[in-house]
Amino acid sequence: MNFPGRLYRRLAQAFPHEFKMSFGDEMLLAGEEATRRLARQRGIAGFFLLLSDIAMRLPVEYFAEIRQDMRYAVRALLKSPAFALVGIASMGLGIGLTTDIYSSGWSMLMRTIPGTVNPSRLVTPDAPVSYPYIEQFHEQKKLFAGVAAVENGVQFNIGVPGRSRTKPERVLGQIVSPDYFSVLGVVAARGRVLSLELDKPGNAPVVVISDRFWRSRLNTDPDIIGQSIRVNGQLATIVGITPRKFDGALSLNPAELFVPTTVPASLAPELRNDVVLSSVARDFLALIRLQPDVTSEQAEAALDGITRRLDKNDPTARPQTDHGKRVVLLGAGTRVPLPRQARTMVTGFYGALMAIVMAIACLNLATMLLARCANRRKELAIRLGVGASRFRLIRQMITEGILLSLIGGAAGFALAYCLWVLNLQVRQPAGTPPLPDLAVDWRAAIFAFGLSVVCGIGFSLVPAFQSTKTDVAPALKEGAALQLSGYNRFGFRNLAIGAQVAGALMLLLVTGFLVLGVLNGSNIHTRFNQNTMGFLSVDPVRDGYTPEQSHHFFDRLPERLRDSGRIPFFAFAAQPPFLSSDDDGIPIVADSSHVQQSLVRETVGAGYFSTLSESLVAGREFEEKDDRDPSGPSLTPLILNQKAARAFFADGNAIGERLHDQKRTYKVVGVVPDTRDAGGMSHPLAFLPLTERDFLRPPAGGITIIARSNSAVDALNAVREAVSSLDPNLTPFNVQTLSEYLDLSRYAMRSALRTFGGIGFFALLLSAIGLSGVTAYSVAQRRKEIGIRMVLGASKAQVLRLVLREGVALVAAGSLVGFLGATVVARILASLTTAFGDAFAVGTDDPRLLIGAPLLLAGMALLACYLPAHNATKLNPLQAFRQE
Repeated sequence: MNFPGRLYRRLAQAFPHEFKMSFGDEMLLAGEEATRRLARQRGIAGFFLLLSDIAMRLPVEYFAEIRQDMRYAVRALLKSPAFALVGIASMGLGIGLTTDIYSSGWSMLMRTIPGTVNPSRLVTPDAPVSYPYIEQFHEQKKLFAGVAAVENGVQFNIGVPGRSRTKPERVLGQIVSPDYFSVLGVVAARGRVLSLELDKPGNAPVVVISDRFWRSRLNTDPDIIGQSIRVNGQLATIVGITPRKFDGALSLNPAELFVPTTVPASLAPELRNDVVLSSVARDFLALIRLQPDVTSEQAEAALDGITRRLDKNDPTARPQTDHGKRVVLLGAGTRVPLPRQARTMVTGFYGALMAIVMAIACLNLATMLLARCANRRKELAIRLGVGASRFRLIRQMITEGILLSLIGGAAGFALAYCLWVLNLQVRQPAGTPPLPDLAVDWRAAIFAFGLSVVCGIGFSLVPAFQSTKTDVAPALKEGAALQLSGYNRFGFRNLAIGAQVAGALMLLLVTGFLVLGVLNGSNIHTRFNQNTMGFLSVDPVRDGYTPEQSHHFFDRLPERLRDSGRIPFFAFAAQPPFLSSDDDGIPIVADSSHVQQSLVRETVGAGYFSTLSESLVAGREFEEKDDRDPSGPSLTPLILNQKAARAFFADGNAIGERLHDQKRTYKVVGVVPDTRDAGGMSHPLAFLPLTERDFLRPPAGGITIIARSNSAVDALNAVREAVSSLDPNLTPFNVQTLSEYLDLSRYAMRSALRTFGGIGFFALLLSAIGLSGVTAYSVAQRRKEIGIRMVLGASKAQVLRLVLREGVALVAAGSLVGFLGATVVARILASLTTAFGDAFAVGTDDPRLLIGAPLLLAGMALLACYLPAHNATKLNPLQAFRQE
């Protein structure tokens, strides 16, 4: 045979099996004749015309058969509505929960910043630097296409146009260099963005607002561009609105206002004392766009060298004897900058979480398909007997699995969307920062569709191969309940359900360890009723005061609070008590022991610990004389908590000891007990006194006034009246009781914990469904055996024990493996971060979980096994033999 003929036969053999059975011989004969005729008439061109026609017909025939398979799959599922509904519900729950995890967790950390150009080229150093450093980075044109400065989490008092009678609103924003938007590649949706050419020092102040701010606070006013708003009491012109969903870079909390570094310090107090000229004030993050041919490693090495050179002239920098990396670059193109190692860890964590959830769902459906296939033996044998190929049957069963999974995927996407809508409807505690936009969008839809197809193939592949190993003659003789290839207690079905039980218990325990550990660890125990304490913040400077006026206000306020007679305990602080801190601390060295320890700083005023009803372990607390700004040779008084004192002096006396950092020398005047913050963490703390500098230039969150009385509401009303008596136009903010504040602080954490708890419960539910399916499969395979036992006199209780015995063994084996796996996973996670370590240390000691979780799983699993086992006791032996 010549080459054209052989090529034609190869193409003909590629057609579907059913097509070849009906038309194969005619196609070969007609094709050989057509090949010879076309060769005579048109030569080689005619032959290739024939081949192209066959090649185009090939996918059409396959599509026709797939469409036929799909119609048959629909009919098969309609014939088994109970199986279809359970399967759709299982896959819907699995895909819905996984899609929700993808949208709310994975995407929040990994999704690129909307509106940016080529976000993969954006990086940022892992630590803030001073503005002059960023200007030096900007000079490296061969390495960087652009460098911008960003100060995150800045709070602004905003006076909205047309609302002159209302007090200013407090919003989060960013102070950025004018080239911030050009480095990101973001263009304005309306107006213009900031630019180096138009926004220079000395020009009239301008700001850019976010689309969120425009819609929520300005009612989408189409004429807002060019209008003025009051920012910290100063007028500024709105020149642009950012694209929708753009909430700023390098920050998880959405920014609603973007203020350039060129505005005067009266508008942005963070720019006082010539911060943009100071190499000591490390207040800015550097946002860097790499040149196309520059790698992160090259940029990191260059920045490390530049930083070391600049640090030689910076007295606050680390000693030059330090040979470690001074600059580590993080990817800045996503919502949350993560180190490369942390990105791998987060990716692995979320990937493993989603994989385990879907593995449990797929194993569940696989065991149910095995149970269903036991009743389709005769059907499969007949189809094999009339000429269907095994590949054809496998394809048919996989098509059914994909159809079931696609319907489940649609249900899952709808579930994820409903969860997102419900989450939007949940009322957030007052003062909670606005949530980032994490809508279930087209990415999540594509994710759910792809997951549906992969899982549809995954859970149907093994049952399809196993159920098509049917010997035709015995199957037709013995009927649907044929004993296939030996009843194997250690076959795929039992291994699958054992793995499912192990995975469910592992997820239940790990999520339970985390949930209980964090909840128990984050409980704040106070010596007073938390409903008797409240606090609020004031920030005269951001309300338009001069520094001198601000200092005068705080100088008179204590007297007004005492004169009210309604507040027996009050104190000032730079932050609310029990504040969760993500600060790594500042390195401080003890003069006597030369021990260096990083301490988290809290700045508090006189009477702070008395207000919190905390008795000191040793020494004294701050007094009003400590509030004066130390000058000359004076030592700054310092109070340590016990964890910090032990780190420096072991069990020795810390009172009177001296410590120093690179700026100041301290004298320890007191030691206080350790406390946990609202996140459940316990840090080594150093308490510094509030000074005149803090009153002249309050921190970003203002000065917090903490008050305790018989009722928090009464205390807050008294504070409001005292503030109003000094200036009725001053705006108190963050007004809340201690209990409200703690609920607010734990809101995001507890929302995440509810999700993890739901994952554990979901795994438990799926395991119960899977056990029910595998037990039903076992009963279907052993109908003849059960009938014989009942004829020979076996009681219903004996039959029940016979069927339940296998389920009990699977639950016991899976529980043992799951318990060991949860222990290993908990230790691995605990070694990754201190937060996980503290949570697991508390959670793994909780007997409610260690004993209750296995018992709960065993109870639900045995209940799932009992239902098909109970049906087995109703089996009519004569009917079973007649069917056999």
